[in-house]
Amino acid sequence: MVRSTVRMEENRALGATYAVVERGKMGVLLLLKDRECGIFDCNDTDLGGFRYLLLKHYDTPSRAYEDFLKLVGKMCKKGEDSKYFGNRLPEDNRMVRTAEGEHGITQEERVEFEERFAAFREFAARERGAILKALEG
Repeated sequence: MVRSTVRMEENRALGATYAVVERGKMGVLLLLKDRECGIFDCNDTDLGGFRYLLLKHYDTPSRAYEDFLKLVGKMCKKGEDSKYFGNRLPEDNRMVRTAEGEHGITQEERVEFEERFAAFREFAARERGAILKALEG
């Protein structure tokens, strides 16, 4: 049996909530900012990069926060060979979640969400290293 370790923090100065879930030697960073939530590989050495394992756009901040908490729990249950921890898939796993449900992002939605996506990408690339360091100790 492999245990999951979770470290989570709400950072009001950044306006973000984040968590690290570790399974063995592997870990994922879950980052929630406004109405976007991304999951990233903690061991990705390209700290300035923006390679997400999952990225979700939400219609409301409360739905985003609720789903963020669910995702933290789901990551705790994922196996070491899942696409989040060990068996990476070369896919653009980007979703949209509303009251009606969730679905893979469409081309039209890519245009609609571009400004929000760009702001989240910039935030994550800029703050990822500091967030990981803050959660270490």
